[in-house]
Amino acid sequence: MIAVAAMAQTRFEVASVRVSNGGPPGGRFQIAHGTLNAKNVVLKLLIGMAYAVDGFRITGLSASMDAERFDFEAKAGFDATKEQMMPMLRVLLEERFKL
Repeated sequence: MIAVAAMAQTRFEVASVRVSNGGPPGGRFQIAHGTLNAKNVVLKLLIGMAYAVDGFRITGLSASMDAERFDFEAKAGFDATKEQMMPMLRVLLEERFKL
């Protein structure tokens, strides 16, 4: 039972990832009350945040993935902190983008 509970805390309860249809240059990223919202952001930004690395250290992305912008909306099943949400973001990126 403990393994199931731990696994549930490593995933967002609900998540949506879409190609962005535009927005302010540089995008927007916000985490509050167990919710992650990122609008018009490049994948490299989210990978850097999720794995705590600088963007210039991230290599191997296709040219389109390095330039294409995305909108992410995700909600944890509880009032998660930023530190609790980064492993969830890693799982989301790994699943959706086959990282």
